[in-house]
Amino acid sequence: MTLTTYSIHIFDPKSNNVVVSKTFTIGKVQDKICQELNIPDDKWKDKDEEEKAVQILRILGTKKFVLMLDDVWLWLDLVRVGVPDLDGERMFKIVITTRYEHVCDSMRSDRKINVSCLEKKEAMELFMQQVGPEIIDSHPSIRESAETVVKECDGLPLALITVGRAMAGKKDPRDWDMAVKKLCRDPSKIMGVEDHVSHVLKFSYDSLPSDTIRSCFSYCCIFPEDFEIDIEDLLDLWIAEGFLEEYDALHEAREQGRDIIRDLKAASLLEGGRSLKCVKMHDVIRDMALWISNGLEKNKKRYLVLDHKDLAEECAEKMVAERVPLWGETIKNDTSIRPWKNTLTFMMRNTRVEMLPSGLVQCMLKLKVLDLSWNDNLVELPSSIGELVQLEFLNLSRTSVKKLPIELKNSTKMKHLLLDNTDRLKVIPRQVISNFSLLRTFRLYDVLRYDSSDVDAKDSILSGGMVELLELLEGLQHISSISLTLSDKKSMEKLNNSPKLLSCLRRLYVAVLISVVSMFFSRENAAS
Repeated sequence: MTLTTYSIHIFDPKSNNVVVSKTFTIGKVQDKICQELNIPDDKWKDKDEEEKAVQILRILGTKKFVLMLDDVWLWLDLVRVGVPDLDGERMFKIVITTRYEHVCDSMRSDRKINVSCLEKKEAMELFMQQVGPEIIDSHPSIRESAETVVKECDGLPLALITVGRAMAGKKDPRDWDMAVKKLCRDPSKIMGVEDHVSHVLKFSYDSLPSDTIRSCFSYCCIFPEDFEIDIEDLLDLWIAEGFLEEYDALHEAREQGRDIIRDLKAASLLEGGRSLKCVKMHDVIRDMALWISNGLEKNKKRYLVLDHKDLAEECAEKMVAERVPLWGETIKNDTSIRPWKNTLTFMMRNTRVEMLPSGLVQCMLKLKVLDLSWNDNLVELPSSIGELVQLEFLNLSRTSVKKLPIELKNSTKMKHLLLDNTDRLKVIPRQVISNFSLLRTFRLYDVLRYDSSDVDAKDSILSGGMVELLELLEGLQHISSISLTLSDKKSMEKLNNSPKLLSCLRRLYVAVLISVVSMFFSRENAAS
């Protein structure tokens, strides 16, 4: 079966391209248009759907533009989004790409162009570009096998590129025979065109050189569709999950992670983002990763990605999942978020939740990884967090949490505590840090704390500057990566006089100008 794409084909270098994707909401589309139009945050953040539509209409209503809506799956109400109505008088065009012709009809398209998959000759040429003609022509049976592989890829460029790169460098005809057997094995039992595509692309996954790389690849589907994944953030999570455990030094593990990212990009399983600091996963590749990870048992999933309130409520009682991420502003305090008892990883990002539900924490007692970063509204953690005795990784970066509960001291297996950009954090109980004897990573970076005298909690290691915190970190046997914000001279001197702390220091943010004559950093010890 051939996967067919229907689109209105308009070329304009000034056009704005917005990816809609399968799990779109009006708010998501509006936010993407906001990014393209560079609408200031103060005129956008915390606005409801109707107010955002007014902002978009106010800008687009006065301009000539081409709006490109990519990967549209269902009818999209452009009036609700804020796009001016097509009245024939205004100078603008709307271009949509979709896999389904009925979407074009529902969107009242003036013109449809059927973009077919590649013909046999074009498909073979594209495949040979990825593998290399010298490999294809090195043995008659290899060319024969290559033609069979191209036929299985069904003219899909993404499949041809991905499988082609997986076969690059393979000169043994037996490798090609095995590839043909894998690709031809039961594709008809996979229902639907998309799953057939996933079946073909799975070959590239199977061809990855190690289980570690396969695990790292599959993990990327924990992020929503079309998400720009920060590479350093991804490395943090890979380390937290234990995928990169073969190195004692964390900086070596991170280098291994960067090598894996390069390998996945070379295999077309990841692609570059808008920034060099980010990567993306193509939505078809992501579907394949979810299909591989979750296709074993009907009601058990390794990854259950929920990016809307309705999905969170609908799936809460139906699934058993190892890793559950909640995404998006529709997740609020009034959302009925139920626990997943066997979950090992729980991620909640970009939500409007102000306090982590106590009942949620109490039931996820097997939890090892808890990522609550990028929740600006989150101000409080429940005392029940102390019941997470298996917890090894806690990320509270870019939250508004004011204090760490004393009960957190019970999480004695903690290895990574990330508190970057927590400007409102005033209380870190002494016992919390002293009980984390296995701690390897501590981050309190880029925190605008200009005056520590306003910290009145007597049991907080922040009440007298950062000297006591530095002393506690210095006494931890396994500490190997520290990122800090310092704002007083005594703390700077303590850091400067500690070879161990300096050897672990990865980043230092000086919040105010401090009179320190000099600091000495060892090139041998200070890793990137």
